[in-house]
Amino acid sequence: MNKTKETLAQEVQEALACKPQLPQAKMSNTEQNSRVRLVVTADEKEQKTEAENRDQPPKSKPIPDELLAHRILKVLKSAYWIPDQNIKIKVDSGWVTLEGPVHWNFQKQAAQDLVAQLTGVRGISNHIQTPSESENERQKKVIEEAIKSNAALENNLIEIQVQGPEVTLSGMTKSFFEKQEAERIIWQMPGVWNVINNLGVDSF
Repeated sequence: MNKTKETLAQEVQEALACKPQLPQAKMSNTEQNSRVRLVVTADEKEQKTEAENRDQPPKSKPIPDELLAHRILKVLKSAYWIPDQNIKIKVDSGWVTLEGPVHWNFQKQAAQDLVAQLTGVRGISNHIQTPSESENERQKKVIEEAIKSNAALENNLIEIQVQGPEVTLSGMTKSFFEKQEAERIIWQMPGVWNVINNLGVDSF
């Protein structure tokens, strides 16, 4: 059954009355095609905008620097490929400064990328240092000279690998004492933070 314009308008008004959460609307009939048009005034639009703004969650509070530093340390420790024990962290009002030596440039960049993902970080000053190959070679020559000058180690075949603050020893010694003596010499070198002693002992 076709409804008249008056009947349709009355039904719409009754439906709106059952929905008090909807903004008040004024009704007007158009003369074309027997359609009903709802008109919302500018004041009602402003009321709707205010209501939507009230429904939005409040902006998050800044994270305390001490808590943020703890989270940064935790995420760096979770990345086994980054020597986190060498990295120093400073946080000032959300701005993070990273310092300390690492072996490779990709470790420096990886540390920055991980920190940048954390909530509360406003910016990063990446002062992490990576040694150049020339510095590694220079340190290697100094260690080789120190080992050759030690009478207890002069006839041993010891290979040395330097990667920044880390030194790796490989090869053979004639006794456990000589193996320990080689490591002791390395620890006396400036800038050495870690020694990996892979020396074997040939007792024959």
